[in-house]
Amino acid sequence: MMKPSIAIASLFTACSIISCPVYSQDIPEYCGTSDLTQDQEDRCDEIIDNAGVDSIHQVKLKKLNFPSNVDLLDLRFTPSSKPIEANILSVDGKGLKIKYRNESPYIYIPKDRFFSWSLGANRRANTEGIMTAISTTIFFPPLILLSPFMTKDLTTNFYFIRYLDERARPSSLILSGLREHHKIMNLLYSVSGLMAEQEQDPDILRLSQQNILDELQSKRDLLVKKLVRYNTRKPWCQYIDTDASSKYSNRYKRLTKNIDTIAEAMEIEIPSGINEKTVDQLWQDHLEKRPGLKEWSEKFPEKALSLKECPSNKL
Repeated sequence: MMKPSIAIASLFTACSIISCPVYSQDIPEYCGTSDLTQDQEDRCDEIIDNAGVDSIHQVKLKKLNFPSNVDLLDLRFTPSSKPIEANILSVDGKGLKIKYRNESPYIYIPKDRFFSWSLGANRRANTEGIMTAISTTIFFPPLILLSPFMTKDLTTNFYFIRYLDERARPSSLILSGLREHHKIMNLLYSVSGLMAEQEQDPDILRLSQQNILDELQSKRDLLVKKLVRYNTRKPWCQYIDTDASSKYSNRYKRLTKNIDTIAEAMEIEIPSGINEKTVDQLWQDHLEKRPGLKEWSEKFPEKALSLKECPSNKL
């Protein structure tokens, strides 16, 4: 049986960045939208024929000079949510910043965290291409164009972006605007390195997940030094004091939850971080330093096992 990711990918006519010919003339803003006049349709068809592709969205775009930005866009996190005024910006082409509600907060999507971006147009509730996207362990929920997006008299274009957020979670957002359609397409292409509806290499996404995981683990390791407690009576026992109502304890819990979520998605195991050695190994180290205790433990294994047992608050 064909895998879901392969089946979904086969529904799209993906254009290779290398093989797509460059069409150097300006593409009219109306190309790729709906309700065109016959002259407009003929003009867009001519562009498609000259470029040797099947869709206006497959025409290779020129990379931009940076910095580059587009203002007066609407941002939605779900198809039915209210729009938020936003602008998009890339300073150096290495990532896309989506600023909304004035200066703060903002969303930043590095190049290697883009999964895909696709297009939609007004007046037609077209769900082709707005589908579930699956790549290895990464699941992106479907986005469906709903009636609140439809504009009666003006051409509104929609840009559906799927990406990994700062916690390596699959996320989606929708941008829409009335102008600079091809500049926005150009900006998305230049930053992501992907054509419309082209999916990111799963190996790149997994490496991005690993980088996020490494960063979160480094932050947790710093907190561990503040929270780790050693048992003076049983030095082979150590634990992280998560009962403390300090900001360090709460941060540790949040980081651990995020780390566990990513590790589960990647199907890997992550150590607690307090010590690479297990309690058994630390116990053996303790015995090696105390020959008398070691001899006693060998003679009375049950009593030694009881002594070795750590309190319940250990990891």
